Amino acid sequence: MSGIEHYSMTAEGVEAIDSVSRVVHNVLEAYSQAATPLNTPPHSWEESTEEYRESVRRATTLMAENLATTPKGMHDVWLLEKLKHGWVYGDVEDTEAKRHPLCLPYDELGSDHRIRGELFYAVVSELING
Repeated sequence: MSGIEHYSMTAEGVEAIDSVSRVVHNVLEAYSQAATPLNTPPHSWEESTEEYRESVRRATTLMAENLATTPKGMHDVWLLEKLKHGWVYGDVEDTEAKRHPLCLPYDELGSDHRIRGELFYAVVSELING
């Protein structure tokens, strides 16, 4: 066993998953700021909702346990989870109505969102296998 996989169920593993998830968040925030400057400061990991943080942790854990996962595979798992909980496509994210603009097959996502998936995959892979 290597990287985070060995520790996934221990306190050290939980801490490692959280650390990697924070790095992923920061990279994705930096990309978002560079790709689409919105005149708003990036939000920190701590300012993110617990639902968002848990989603990033779950995706990081999935990658740590199965490095064969691709960005498309990561999106497919996320989408299946959303659909299972009643979410549908919507132009704007609305948690009360369970609508999300990324509730689409991977091939229908815009290039910006596919790039974010590739960044996520690259960062987690590097930090785990470093």
